[in-house]
Amino acid sequence: MEDARTFRITLLALCIAIVIHDAIALAINPDFGIGAAAHTVKFHGVDYNGWHALAGFALFTPGLILWRKAALARVYALALVFALVLTAAWGLLDENPLVVLSLPDQSADAIFHCVVAGIFALVLLADAIGTATRRPATTA
Repeated sequence: MEDARTFRITLLALCIAIVIHDAIALAINPDFGIGAAAHTVKFHGVDYNGWHALAGFALFTPGLILWRKAALARVYALALVFALVLTAAWGLLDENPLVVLSLPDQSADAIFHCVVAGIFALVLLADAIGTATRRPATTA
């Protein structure tokens, strides 16, 4: 499906960028402490530790495979948007989600999640508009 090429390449590029971001965050703070022992370091305004980086890997590495099929890529990107918004809300309500994530600056983490979700939502919207405008008109 050639018309989804831009969408798929954009999805791949975003996933690569975020996986690299998480790898750098993991290198900066490879701490896997739990609960009160969980130590975080700010990276681009976000509280990171090993668990947060692993969560990012779990969310974004599937995109390195799923980008190849347009239909799967679209479902994956939509799932990412929901997951990021849900985790932003959860992070605002709980300073220690899953007991392993420590989020002393909950609002910065929520903003980061919502911005990334917004980027993926815009990519999906652009793809939907592009797909709709490329469809041949049907005659009744």
